[in-house]
Amino acid sequence: MAADLQNGLRTLKSKRKRSTWDSFKVANEVSDLSQEIRTLSSIGQRLELQNHENLDSLKREITTAVEKFSQHGIEDGRIEEYFLHQQSASPGTSDAEQPAAISSDIENVVSAMSRLANEAERVRSDQEFLKSLYFRNIQARHRKIDAAHAKTFQWAYHDTLPGQNQPINFRNWLRTQNGLFWVHGKPGSGKSTLMKFLCHNPATMHHLRSWAGGKKLVVASFFFWNAGTQLQKSQEGLLRSLLFEILRKCPELIPHVKHCFESDTHFADAYWSVEDLLEMYRTLVSLEFPIKFCLFIDGLDEFSEENKSHVDLIATLRSLEHSSDIKLCVSSRPWTVFDDEFRRDSKWLLKLEDLTYSDILQYVADKLNSHPQFRTLGARDPDYNSLIELVVKRAQGVFLWVVLVVRDLQEGLTHHDSISNLESWLLQFPPDLEEFFQHLIDSIPPRYRPHASWTFKVATMAEQPLPLVFYSFLDDLQDGMLPLEPLQQQMSAQDILHRQDQMRRRLDGRTKGLLEVVNLEWQTHEPSAFFDLGVDFLHRTPAKRASLCFSRRLSKKPIWSE
Repeated sequence: MAADLQNGLRTLKSKRKRSTWDSFKVANEVSDLSQEIRTLSSIGQRLELQNHENLDSLKREITTAVEKFSQHGIEDGRIEEYFLHQQSASPGTSDAEQPAAISSDIENVVSAMSRLANEAERVRSDQEFLKSLYFRNIQARHRKIDAAHAKTFQWAYHDTLPGQNQPINFRNWLRTQNGLFWVHGKPGSGKSTLMKFLCHNPATMHHLRSWAGGKKLVVASFFFWNAGTQLQKSQEGLLRSLLFEILRKCPELIPHVKHCFESDTHFADAYWSVEDLLEMYRTLVSLEFPIKFCLFIDGLDEFSEENKSHVDLIATLRSLEHSSDIKLCVSSRPWTVFDDEFRRDSKWLLKLEDLTYSDILQYVADKLNSHPQFRTLGARDPDYNSLIELVVKRAQGVFLWVVLVVRDLQEGLTHHDSISNLESWLLQFPPDLEEFFQHLIDSIPPRYRPHASWTFKVATMAEQPLPLVFYSFLDDLQDGMLPLEPLQQQMSAQDILHRQDQMRRRLDGRTKGLLEVVNLEWQTHEPSAFFDLGVDFLHRTPAKRASLCFSRRLSKKPIWSE
């Protein structure tokens, strides 16, 4: 688009010193180019750079100038007709006495269009720069995290835990503090769900505005994912994602950081080193713009990068907060490397499993009371209501454990299990999450174990979730070879849906819910139904470890080289 405008302007400028007749020709060409200007008016939305005030101002200026033609009785496509009318009305008039107002309007349009073309080229370069920071599945982990259950995590915005004297300093940190706030908790305690909740809750923005004062407030986030691609678990991915989100929301900053790259104009095939990205970030935060940044970074323990340690990651995080206009909220498991670094600011942290008792109680009560049989059986035998308190007491703050236990309790209620059977069964469940996963695997029926072992092997060795239909073909293996005949025929959408439904049911029976069906994300705009669903571990680290032990126990040999 910018190139088209530039070409048109070169033609117009070559005619600016000619006769008034040429001026009217120019006006006609301006009319043609005005169509391209109207197309350009949507460029802000396409680039998500709505704050380009220069573009908006120039578009208004050109629109005003073009509208003046109408005031002279000129419409698109009638420029020459108007000129002939003027010539016949004043046959003795010289070129110098032609309507000056119209010529002036034409000059204004040409001048504004020249500036608009330059601005469009800059916006195009900005778009290319943003695209170089973007990477596929940049938001995949964020989208995969479940939304918080209704009415949970509201305590985060209180000064103390409701009903207790335990202090919660998160709201105070949002409103008044710089620096870093640390959320830590056991595996499965709900750290990622909490971080997603905090990122998007209006209350977070409300309190942050007190800290921001009159400055613009920008919130950006990144969720490390050890099961994802290298960019989803590395410093490069962290920095690219944060910079992309910040610059997308603050396009006025882009020209000030683009120079950190070697090339001034071409970013399509850019290779970003961590050093380049850090330099870009330091440049960004040193700019004297009235902007405050709050960054949410989840899953520090899921960081994994060759020749880099969590100490290196911590050093990078500390370098990100070296400004009074920036603060970071991070989450991780309570590993020693994080505890040693972040506990020194002991006021600005929270231990999640100590704060979620009421949330877990709310979740269990809602889920069990939503089951028709629980309400019916509870009306006849009040002891059924004791299940709620028993689940909460044994959960030890681990939300994922609760989700799995409640799921199986609902299954028992469907079959009208007695309260004594449900309580006995519940007491057999190990409270430790990894032991609990092992317990689930040990409960796989013997007839399913060979298939389960093979399925777990494949899921364990896959770097990313594989398509659900792929596992269907694994079931077709005969004598160690995939039958060729079905593959020689193109599968219909109905065939694919049948295989997906069939395999979903088989996974449920064979893996006890440790493997779940997930939506896959692909770069193509129209993904094939063959690839839209995949298979992944429910909670990758403990479930993966438990399934690995199970497969080794059956095969009596290592599955992969560690």
